[in-house]
Amino acid sequence: YYTQAVPIPNNPGYTLQSCIRGYKNTEAKNHTKDSEVRLALYDWGKYGEIPIKTEYVPSGLDSSYRLYMNFDSKTLDNRIPNIKETDPKPISVGTIGYDFVNTNFSNSLVLTENGIVNTKFNSPLNTSGTIYISYSISSFNNTEFLKLDDPIIFGNRDGLWLRLSRNTMKPYFGYKAKTIISENDSRLISIMKNTYNDIMLTWENNYNENTKKYTNQVRFKLMINRFLVYNDIVPDIRYSTFTTGTVYLGGRSSGNDILDSAHCSYDNVIILNKSLSVSEYDELL
Repeated sequence: YYTQAVPIPNNPGYTLQSCIRGYKNTEAKNHTKDSEVRLALYDWGKYGEIPIKTEYVPSGLDSSYRLYMNFDSKTLDNRIPNIKETDPKPISVGTIGYDFVNTNFSNSLVLTENGIVNTKFNSPLNTSGTIYISYSISSFNNTEFLKLDDPIIFGNRDGLWLRLSRNTMKPYFGYKAKTIISENDSRLISIMKNTYNDIMLTWENNYNENTKKYTNQVRFKLMINRFLVYNDIVPDIRYSTFTTGTVYLGGRSSGNDILDSAHCSYDNVIILNKSLSVSEYDELL
């Protein structure tokens, strides 16, 4: 079928009518008014019908990609090609949901205080890495009668973590008990509520250009909405013993309780076994 606009007699408007057309690869014919019929996607199916919806997965995902979730199918499926048994297979903890993102024409993961996601990713020793997310915060959990920690965007407090400050609305990160860049640091950028923000955190073995040797110190880079806000080494974190720990999305669990959570959404989650450069970060967007 195709649709055409037909003038309504004695009326300035039009009515849309569906018209039958022939098989694909048949000879094209003209309308009675000599305007050629043009059909979109006419090389698919028996009649050139629109193909079944397929989920978007970027091309060129190499072996460094460990996790790619876009939630288009309203699942936590890891969408990397040729997935192996050793690749992470995320699971939900508690109750999670999904919602349609009008600005991106795609589905997103929605989390509240009732659920989080365990990505099942834990970086191996002596391995560089990148965590990229598209993140939106709707509201913080009620703190009227209870002092709560800042919500975890990703990670866990026993490893690498990224939190969102309730006071400054700035994402800040740390490793275990150590805060690497604080919520009040002037280099950080405050994010807006109900708006998707692109955040990337990388780690790698620092390379000393003067000695031409690796220093066994971890260099971290944090990018927020295309701005490189942190790029430095942390002398007391050794690369040879560094690991992210299990990466959670939206909080952490303790027994049956969900802690350090918020009302938030994720549109994309990508984890790699290499530290992306600034230009490679731009290619993700």
